[in-house]
Parts: sequence; structure tokens; C-alpha cells
Amino acid sequence: MTVRYGHAIYRWRVSTARKGYVTPRGTYRPQRTARMWYSRKYDMSPMPHSVFYRGGYAIHGTGAVKSLG
Repeated sequence: MTVRYGHAIYRWRVSTARKGYVTPRGTYRPQRTARMWYSRKYDMSPMPHSVFYRGGYAIHGTGAVKSLG
């Protein structure tokens, strides 16, 4: 969710970690970005437009939208 002046401007659904993994809660600052990255943790799965945070966690785009959730 994006907030401006205390009001939500955008909301969007996300898909979190695969079964058997966890997505940690908290507030984080980006550490680095990558136009394209391949996940060693998830069998070299593509991670386009990645934003990495502390501990190797990241948010990223996907072309597999039907597989989310």
C-alpha cells in the first residue's frame, strides 16, 4: 500500500514465500537492486526487477502471474 498524507493511494495484493518458507515482518530499507536476478534459493527462478533487503530477502516482478497466491 502506498500512503500519502495519511491516506491510502494504492493497494495491491502480493504473493509471499513458497510453502515451507517464511516472509519476515518488519520495516526494511532497500540494500540493492537488480534488473534481472536468478534465485539460488528457489532453483534459479528468474526474479526480474528485484529489490533486495537485509538477509537476502527481496521483492520482484514475475511473468508467472497465474501461479501467484
